[in-house]
Amino acid sequence: MVKKDDLIQSGHLHPPFRDRLFSQCPTQCAIVMGLLMAVLLNFTSCTKHRGYDAVLDTADSLVNEHPDSVIQLLEPLAIEKEKMASSQQMRWQLLLNSAQNKCDTIFRDDSLQLELVKYYDRHGSPNERMTAHYLLGRAYSDMGEVLLTIN
Repeated sequence: MVKKDDLIQSGHLHPPFRDRLFSQCPTQCAIVMGLLMAVLLNFTSCTKHRGYDAVLDTADSLVNEHPDSVIQLLEPLAIEKEKMASSQQMRWQLLLNSAQNKCDTIFRDDSLQLELVKYYDRHGSPNERMTAHYLLGRAYSDMGEVLLTIN
């Protein structure tokens, strides 16, 4: 179990972030955030592509139970997106959109979802393909495009 004192003494948390993290999160959230911090630390010590895979694997394991944490984990990687392999970029986008969907984000545009469908119709697992199509349907539904949602 990750403890606040262990993270503080190790110097891995900057004081403003540390104080905000532990004052606003219950114990369970602190544990999840500690795990995310450990993955991010591992990310910086690995080669770039393996580090991205580690973060994406962590996000994938948390997306169903802690989608808000996944958003906080993945959004900062937007500035690193161009350094990722194309398969990692698409997986990052799929996981981010999935987490946003689980947090009831309203999609006002379908361009990202169309890009995901185009990619995952040719690559990835059947589950990733289904998720991409589901997210496109959600975008159409949010946009009021009922007939496109059915197709």
